[in-house]
Amino acid sequence: MDRSSRLPMALCSATALDWRRLGSTLHRQYGVPPEQIWDISRVYSFEVAPYNTISMLLGRVRRWFARSRPDASLLVTTVDPNMGFTGASYRAANWQEWLTVRPRPYMYLKRRYISPRQLRQHYGTSNRQELRDELGVRLEVSTAELLDSSIYCSRVRGRTESVPQEDRSRMRR
Repeated sequence: MDRSSRLPMALCSATALDWRRLGSTLHRQYGVPPEQIWDISRVYSFEVAPYNTISMLLGRVRRWFARSRPDASLLVTTVDPNMGFTGASYRAANWQEWLTVRPRPYMYLKRRYISPRQLRQHYGTSNRQELRDELGVRLEVSTAELLDSSIYCSRVRGRTESVPQEDRSRMRR
């Protein structure tokens, strides 16, 4: 086996959920305590990855959590269709769409995208008016009509229940 065949074909990041509103909503609607929810993000596969690599990775991540993290009950991720993502790999790995999230405009600092989290870290807020007052024309806000993002979930143990589209709550950020 050559060295290149041992390199990972797909990667992801897992962190304890730090989105309070989402944690509260999932607790209220599905009974999952926020401290038992993990956020799966930064899912990436290389062009040379075989078909279904992402869904296989997601299955392995779920199995790892089931074996290694008895305190974890639910995995969540956000799928943004405005960035071209469809959620197909999550559905293939038996994740279910449980909620939608109202979009918020993209923000750019000095013409480079900056996330609300980065804005909060650097400026103490992600409030657009406060940022405009502080940053002036260096901060640009998109005006395009955006689609809702989807929150996909996977129970760490057992079957993840399906939620009919008409029963999915729409959260605001």
